[in-house]
Amino acid sequence: MLLQFVPDALRRRLDREVGEATASYADELPVALMFADISGFTALMEHHAQRGPTGLEDLTQILNAYFGRIIALVTRQGGDVISFAGDALLVVWPADDDPDGLTGACQRAAHCAHAVQELEPDPRARTSMRIAVCAGLVRLLRLGGERERRCVFLVGDPLAQLGPTLKLAQPGDVAISTQARAAA
Repeated sequence: MLLQFVPDALRRRLDREVGEATASYADELPVALMFADISGFTALMEHHAQRGPTGLEDLTQILNAYFGRIIALVTRQGGDVISFAGDALLVVWPADDDPDGLTGACQRAAHCAHAVQELEPDPRARTSMRIAVCAGLVRLLRLGGERERRCVFLVGDPLAQLGPTLKLAQPGDVAISTQARAAA
């Protein structure tokens, strides 16, 4: 039951392990990444916070419904949600899962990003998304071990591309890094 909350990339790695999954590791893989960030989130949160607990509960419901629709799109396009960071999410498309390699992964990520932009947000949430699509080699790291806790991280050039690429996107835009554009 808990596996539904574990990214597919991690689930596949755990399936390959023999015995207890305790060792740290670093797997290198080519990926396309999509980072989607809600623009106007601070103002939205402040507006709902003025209404107290009821407003914050409404905001939680709005965000859960919106992100639920985004996750459904991501899943249909073969993406894997790696993490949420406040009002944003990070999605990965491993190229080794795609018959067309990195080209196919980048195309699916870009198609998904445009589909996300076409979603109508809740009318109570006057927000839009800024989305960046990037590509290259990442390392999937599992670190930890203290008190049986492990953390999974992605590191690599595509994550370094995210900041500069996202700066190019205005609310409602999808910006695609030079590397992702070349791969696609």
